[in-house]
Amino acid sequence: MPFTKYKLGLAVAGAGLLAASGCQFGNRTSTTLLGYDTISGYYASLPQTISFHAQIGTTAPRNQTGNVTQMPLLMKTIMANPTMLYFDDPVNGFGSIRSHANTGIGVPTIIDNTKNSYGASTSGSADVGGCEFKEEIINSGKYADTATTSVVAGYTVRGKLSLDYSVSRTFTGEAVDCTTLLTNMKKCYTDGVGCSSDDASVFYTNRVIDTFQPILDAGVATDAEIVNARELGYHATYE
Repeated sequence: MPFTKYKLGLAVAGAGLLAASGCQFGNRTSTTLLGYDTISGYYASLPQTISFHAQIGTTAPRNQTGNVTQMPLLMKTIMANPTMLYFDDPVNGFGSIRSHANTGIGVPTIIDNTKNSYGASTSGSADVGGCEFKEEIINSGKYADTATTSVVAGYTVRGKLSLDYSVSRTFTGEAVDCTTLLTNMKKCYTDGVGCSSDDASVFYTNRVIDTFQPILDAGVATDAEIVNARELGYHATYE
């Protein structure tokens, strides 16, 4: 079933909390100015905290503080120091945070260059065989130039960037229906069966990996339990 993705919106101030599934942008080796851009470039940012949460069946919610070495793969890829903040469309405020190693991978955001801040939320849903799958991803942060530039991993870094990033995915419906969906998603994750390269699909490979890998690697749930999941997510911060 198609995954209906809602329009990118401004993050609510103070929410403290985009796509965890990761967006694929066209590769860029240099920035192309679409308007007055004084922001695009590489920024230093290091992992600070990571926490995980899960609701498995009718058991009590599970919350676990992790170690920064347990950062989800998507975070490690996009936020590998330094990260790129790119002003895709300065006229309308649309930007993105991208991996320095592969600038085609990143998450979209909305930049407010009057406050040196950014933030956005994305959400979407799909009904698959009677189970409603919902995804919500929120990012926010600030950026600032430093007095002098520095070189990190061979890249000229102009400043520092902070990030507050959270993702939540829920499964709502009859237990048998959601177990079927989760079983098929897990087959994609563990066996590579039934995966999709279309980010509009519930079975989009990046989405599936980001749904299960952080929770399983952190030991918040076991392989056997994951098919009974009702909510999975994590919250990461960088500075």
